[in-house]
Amino acid sequence: PAMNHGLWNHPQTRISEAKLKEWGCTIIPPYIDEKIVTMSSVTDILQFLHQHFQ
Repeated sequence: PAMNHGLWNHPQTRISEAKLKEWGCTIIPPYIDEKIVTMSSVTDILQFLHQHFQ
C-alpha cells in the first residue's frame, strides 16, 4: 500500500487516523520519503511490535 503526500496529509486521512486511535487501534507509522508514503518495512514493523508488546 502506498499513497502520495497530498492524500497522506489530507484532513480526512487525519480524521480517520484519529478515529482509529480513539477506538483503541495502534497505528504503525508508515515509511515516508520525498515522493511517497508507503507501508513500513517488515523489519520496522517487527521492531515496532516487539517494543509494543514488551
